Amino acid sequence: MVTTIIAIVLALSLTVVGVLHLVWAAGIYFPFASEREAARKAVGDRETMPPWPLTTLVGALLILAAYLVLALRWPTWRIVADWVYEWSIWGIAVVFFLRALEPLAARTASAEYNRLNRRLYSPFVLVLSVLAAVVALA
Repeated sequence: MVTTIIAIVLALSLTVVGVLHLVWAAGIYFPFASEREAARKAVGDRETMPPWPLTTLVGALLILAAYLVLALRWPTWRIVADWVYEWSIWGIAVVFFLRALEPLAARTASAEYNRLNRRLYSPFVLVLSVLAAVVALA
């Protein structure tokens, strides 16, 4: 039961972040006031957001990750071999763990991004990594 709740929370979080990326790809920079502000706070040392195809790809991959999490918990949702789902969740956990380590790398981005990354983005991604590992172990 607890693992099911964790899987749902993880899938919802991935979906929300994925949709947010798709919204940015469409040129709507919610919750920021402008593209410049979004780029400075969400990307780092840039004046513009990454190209829309790249942002769309990231959004789609996040939503795919949400599906993989849910399909691991509910086998009737699976469309490929079981091992694909099991290994994919570990891949998600590792990718998010590595992303959470980003603040330890050289800080070349704006001070504002670095602050948000240390206080918000990296801890959030670390939680996603831990949740994915819990789902994978269950």
